[in-house]
Amino acid sequence: MDRLKDMASSAGGSGGIGDMLKGIDFPIQKDQLVSHLEQHGAPSQITDRLKGDSTEQFQNQDDVMSKVSGLM
Repeated sequence: MDRLKDMASSAGGSGGIGDMLKGIDFPIQKDQLVSHLEQHGAPSQITDRLKGDSTEQFQNQDDVMSKVSGLM
């Protein structure tokens, strides 16, 4: 669980979700985002949270972070 907290809260740090979001062209569809995160080793708790969210398109990194911040 500590690894998940570190990844969710580390927007720009090494190994964080912020690093996994680098190179993504926003806006991005939810299924494309989830696929990208899965390919880059994101924990299933994060990808499951995004899959279950009603948002279909994310406009920027802040949109993504707001959805996973509750996991911390």
